[in-house]
Amino acid sequence: MTTESHLPPAAEEYIRTVLKHIPPPLPERDRIAMELRSHLEERIAGGAPVDDAVARMGPADEVALEYLAQVEFTDASVLERTGAFVLDLALGVMVLSPGWIGLWFLITRMRDVENLLAIPVFPIAFFFSVVVLAVAVLSVIYFPVMEAIYGHTLGKRLVGIYVTQEKGEAVGWVPAILRRLPFLLEIFWIDAIFALFTKRNQRAFDLVARTVVVRR
Repeated sequence: MTTESHLPPAAEEYIRTVLKHIPPPLPERDRIAMELRSHLEERIAGGAPVDDAVARMGPADEVALEYLAQVEFTDASVLERTGAFVLDLALGVMVLSPGWIGLWFLITRMRDVENLLAIPVFPIAFFFSVVVLAVAVLSVIYFPVMEAIYGHTLGKRLVGIYVTQEKGEAVGWVPAILRRLPFLLEIFWIDAIFALFTKRNQRAFDLVARTVVVRR
């Protein structure tokens, strides 16, 4: 919910800066924005110069952390995280499937591979390569971009979970990219096993990136 604001641009920019540290899916995000706006409006209406009113609020990152410290986060379970990943993978396969269908059509029309197509395991190998390619594309582009901008992927949104930093801040670009490195390094399964034994169900590279997946 948004309300009309008459705050000066400098005050609105301060609110936007604070909100950059607040995860977009966090239910309390709108309430935090309203409280910040109310405090600034009160101080400016009391005669304080805009710059002074903003300065007295405190550094934007520290103010965001103060609000986040009041939020009780619930860590997502391994099952929820797995379900979200499967949904995202299925989405990737569906989006990329027209290209793969075209590739399969071309392969079946090549006379030099008739003997290869007769081998029963070839369709299985082709499908496996499709899944691997989907994971690679999702990891390089889809996962980090969606998590850095929106805090979750479509799969995570459907399941009701999202990514934050360990203290609750918005994940940001560097952690979003860092936590996806296991996919590129082909050590995903080793990385994922850590989620079974860590206190907050974090993968190994979640620990490196200092990120956690929480329930909405």
